[in-house]
Amino acid sequence: MQLRYMVFDLLRVGERDLTAEPYDARRAELEALSETDTAAIPPAFRGAFKAAWSVAGEMGLEGVVAKHTSSPYVSGRSRSWLKVKRALHQEVVVVGVREGKSLLVAVPNEDGELTYAGRVGTGFSSGQLAEIERELGRIKRKTPPVEVPAEDAKDAWWVTPKRVAEVALAGATGGGKVRQAPWRGWRDDKSPDDVRWEV
Repeated sequence: MQLRYMVFDLLRVGERDLTAEPYDARRAELEALSETDTAAIPPAFRGAFKAAWSVAGEMGLEGVVAKHTSSPYVSGRSRSWLKVKRALHQEVVVVGVREGKSLLVAVPNEDGELTYAGRVGTGFSSGQLAEIERELGRIKRKTPPVEVPAEDAKDAWWVTPKRVAEVALAGATGGGKVRQAPWRGWRDDKSPDDVRWEV
């Protein structure tokens, strides 16, 4: 896998400090530089949030940062910059339960083979999780339907992989696991065969 550094802002050129300059001036200096095999300058959209949002999705970016073009660079949070994250959704197949903690999920690979995809432990109250566990108890089984890492399997019980759910997520890890994935609910209109990675 090739990594590329996405350069969104420029704080210094040689010995010249640009942090007090307005964003427009820093962006002009940035765009005067050449991209390389390892560093890319993503496009900036002036007054066109919908276009920026669409391109961020096409590029697989986490979201967009809206900036006042007259603002200097400020480290940390600033009222001049607003970060807007894209809410990605992913269908998953529930394969196990860690009682009172989380659900273990899988996603079929390109060949349709169900592959472990991590844990979902937020997005529901303890009462909602208990109800989900009761529902899954009806399709309990003795063995895991997919290979699950020992640290996740140690206190889990298993279910037949027939229930599809939807989670929100910040993306997928390089190892094919959901990242920061809160529960959104059951997808009773879907079967496991319908599920594939969407990110």
